[in-house]
Amino acid sequence: MTTNEEIRSYVNKLMSSKAMKGFYSSLIPKHTTANINEVEKELNLMVEEGLLSKEYELICHNDNCLRVLDRQPNKESFKSYYDCSYCGEEIEEVDSNFINERFVRNNK
Repeated sequence: MTTNEEIRSYVNKLMSSKAMKGFYSSLIPKHTTANINEVEKELNLMVEEGLLSKEYELICHNDNCLRVLDRQPNKESFKSYYDCSYCGEEIEEVDSNFINERFVRNNK
């Protein structure tokens, strides 16, 4: 099995689980022989092919919280102000270091 086939096989296994809502690219190298660059390239191909979609998660900027505050289909869709209901952190400017890319089932 090639590295690309191994990646796709593992992604298909993940996506066949009803409990799995989405995953980060960093999960795949932990369960395959692929490195992160190979994984990201293959996942982006799967997005282009319509097999997966991307969404972006905004994480609370408080290092003691780091909870997901919002999910959007693209980075430009985040609001400019967030108030974390968990820790009370007020975010007046979204820092791109707190935006994570996540892969999800394509709903099409």
